[in-house]
Amino acid sequence: MEGNIIFVEDATLSKFNQIFGTNTSNRSQLKNYVKPGVSNVFVYYVGHGAPDLNTNDAYFVPVDGDPQYISTSGYKLQQFYDNLAKIGAKKITIVIDACFSGDSAKGMLF
Repeated sequence: MEGNIIFVEDATLSKFNQIFGTNTSNRSQLKNYVKPGVSNVFVYYVGHGAPDLNTNDAYFVPVDGDPQYISTSGYKLQQFYDNLAKIGAKKITIVIDACFSGDSAKGMLF
């Protein structure tokens, strides 16, 4: 049903936070759509990913993100999973088409 679809092209970090919640709150647009124990959620992400080279944590890279400063300008993959786990959906299916490769001698692989 079209009214149940959240579609975003060229998402900013602010949009990631709005849809999936932040590291301090799982309150989100997606959570508002879910009927606990009833709803099935399907998330399909196509875009860039990058690791934090200091911690090896994986991040989605929003259009306003910078892979060189990914821990402050990206959306942490573990935060994504943690917040999805808290929305109370009956079933969650996640498809991610992103490369989370790292640094090379010539700079960040991106």
